[in-house]
Amino acid sequence: MLAYIVYTGASLTAVGFNNPKQFPSIEQAFPNLFEREEQQDWRIMKQRVEAFAKAKNQESR
Repeated sequence: MLAYIVYTGASLTAVGFNNPKQFPSIEQAFPNLFEREEQQDWRIMKQRVEAFAKAKNQESR
């Protein structure tokens, strides 16, 4: 584990000096150390809200 962290740290240092615009977030750099929260796609949420509004409008008629 220590070797993994040292190797990744050296890789991040190289990226930081050579191409700082592509520097990854800490979750991307150490995916095994941090739990990644899955985000829902906004288009799916939009479809669900539209379907709910349509059902609610038909119910009120």
